[in-house]
Amino acid sequence: MRNTWLSPRSAIWEYWTSLIACLFWIQYSCGMPHVIRIGGIFEQTDGPVSLVSAEELAFKFAVNNINRNRTLLPNTTLTYDIQRINIYDSFEASRKACDQLSLGVVAIFGPSHSSSSNAVQSICNALEVPHIQVRWKHHPMDNRDTFYANLYPDYSSLSYAILDLVQFLKWKTATVVYDDSTGLIRLQELIMAPSRYN
Repeated sequence: MRNTWLSPRSAIWEYWTSLIACLFWIQYSCGMPHVIRIGGIFEQTDGPVSLVSAEELAFKFAVNNINRNRTLLPNTTLTYDIQRINIYDSFEASRKACDQLSLGVVAIFGPSHSSSSNAVQSICNALEVPHIQVRWKHHPMDNRDTFYANLYPDYSSLSYAILDLVQFLKWKTATVVYDDSTGLIRLQELIMAPSRYN
């Protein structure tokens, strides 16, 4: 089974930037209310001890930092509603998203597992509520993800960045290690580089 947890540093950075982006969207599109409620749906693992994910900790940390820095939102306080779901339960994710939307959240963060995430994204798209994720997703051919923000680097940009590093270091060979079926798609520029750049 693949590890779905982010490192604490990268998770904090991704949630911090996504919260700031969400807040700017709210500020310029509908004014600033005194209280802004944000929803977070996070997966929990089954086991003897229920661990809090790095994503959830980063989410709470980012909200608390924004509330402490009164220059960002001088007359506004962020609150959050956190819901935890089982990792492969898309029905529960849909139900929790509906519960949060009934509370008046302006955006929903997570979940990161694809089946649960797709269910929440569908609800958010239908109701025109921003859905923010920190996982990689291949770009769809249609334009149905209009209220979807993904903070994971674009696969082609990531591939070019790795290619630039290989060329800068003048490596003659490189090994590509991937852990899922989309790994080769994400590194396509690097794999095709020998035929393009000699």
